[in-house]
Amino acid sequence: DDVYISTNIIPHNVIYLGQTRVPIGVEGTSSPLKYDLIELSQIARNFSNTRDLGLKVAGDYKYFDYYAGAFNGSRYGSKDLNTDMDIAGWLNIKPLAGHPELGKLDVGTGYVYGKGTNSYDTFGLYSAYKYKKAAIKYEWAFSDGGYAAANRKSSGWYLTGLYDITPKTQLVLRYDRFDPNRTVDENIIT
Repeated sequence: DDVYISTNIIPHNVIYLGQTRVPIGVEGTSSPLKYDLIELSQIARNFSNTRDLGLKVAGDYKYFDYYAGAFNGSRYGSKDLNTDMDIAGWLNIKPLAGHPELGKLDVGTGYVYGKGTNSYDTFGLYSAYKYKKAAIKYEWAFSDGGYAAANRKSSGWYLTGLYDITPKTQLVLRYDRFDPNRTVDENIIT
């Protein structure tokens, strides 16, 4: 799925040119080796687990990391039918990075805007806190036209709790909710 060349010539940053993941959300843009569960959350599957051809920059610093990119908007190597670009960005703040004894806290937000045959945008929020053996993660996303059909507003969220029983055994609980079309009543998938 990913075909790119990259360089880390700038300290703490990697520049990607080619087909990479569009940086919206946390779970959908993570490596499969970092998934909490075998199946991605519904918002990750529907909004953020996509790839596109373009230029992306990723930075990783002590108190924050980020992704920013411009993509052709055709997704998965499809023929580009216009001259418009998708613009995407994600910022993740790590406020406790200087105090690891308090645990690890991540708070992030991101946005994707595209103008293919129809304009669309997707907005997301994320937070996660890990302290010793326990962790909790929350992610919410809203898309206007970026999922399934033009002018369809959809949204969803998930809450995941994790507890390390042993170094190789973990208890994971998730509640996952997705509304594929906010103008239709009683279509929410949980």
